[in-house]
Amino acid sequence: MTKTLLDLDDQLLDRALRLSGLPTKKAVVTSALESLVRRLELARYADFATSGALDDLADADVVRDAQR
Repeated sequence: MTKTLLDLDDQLLDRALRLSGLPTKKAVVTSALESLVRRLELARYADFATSGALDDLADADVVRDAQR
């Protein structure tokens, strides 16, 4: 775990604490980072999935052969 000094918007942090119900500033920041990473990973996966890389999964023969 890294200790980092951050300048945060006090009003935004207070709103996040109040709305989230999380007990600490650390919990709010951790939750926000987890949400950001999850959203970005999902966006990358969506780009990958729509790139045509998974088109073979629609082919029953390919799937059947892969299961052997």
